[in-house]
Amino acid sequence: MVKREMVIIPTVKDPDGSNQEADKIPEICPHCQSSISVKHIISKHIKIESIFYLQVVYSCPNQKCKEIIVATYEYNSGQYYLQKIEPQKFVVSNFQKEISDLSPQFVKIYNEAYNAETFGLLEICGPGYRKALEFLIKDYLIENNPDNENDIKTKMLSPCINTYISDVNIKFCAERAAWVGNDETHYVRRWDNKDLQDLKMLIQLTVNWIMNEIFTEKFRSEMP
Repeated sequence: MVKREMVIIPTVKDPDGSNQEADKIPEICPHCQSSISVKHIISKHIKIESIFYLQVVYSCPNQKCKEIIVATYEYNSGQYYLQKIEPQKFVVSNFQKEISDLSPQFVKIYNEAYNAETFGLLEICGPGYRKALEFLIKDYLIENNPDNENDIKTKMLSPCINTYISDVNIKFCAERAAWVGNDETHYVRRWDNKDLQDLKMLIQLTVNWIMNEIFTEKFRSEMP
């Protein structure tokens, strides 16, 4: 196994005199969302049951922020591994206006799932992304097939994709996203080699292809 490059936490030495090494330090401020090189303030060792932790207090160097950041590391095999960064605030993943107008509920649900993932709630964010995908696809289909709105609303997602989507790229990505998303809700996974990041990528690809179609139709109507 390839060993990850470690960074030195500039604080007091460990009892054996060695530097405190960690796998990473905060690179994004949870307050202002800026990319940062944190300023170290103080560190403290703590023990919970039989597990050793290191809590490090940093400050954001951004002149408009200067807020405190607390990073908690777990000690394992002579090194510290970042477990969480606090405070954790609701972060918005922005989408193009065309997508927000098409499916505001998709954007809302996606951001709730995204924040669940950010907070480390990895068992529930997957079903959230899957739900967001369904709203995106069904709102897209209803927009393009208003006469079939009731059928689209009540039909399962996969039959909707196969019945109503004609664009091969949207259909391909949406179908695969549904497959991986379904794995996030089922006891047994079908796609063992695909994970949460693959699901997010497939959703983003679906969004991108829908945007391509929206812009293509826009110019087609404006420049017949």
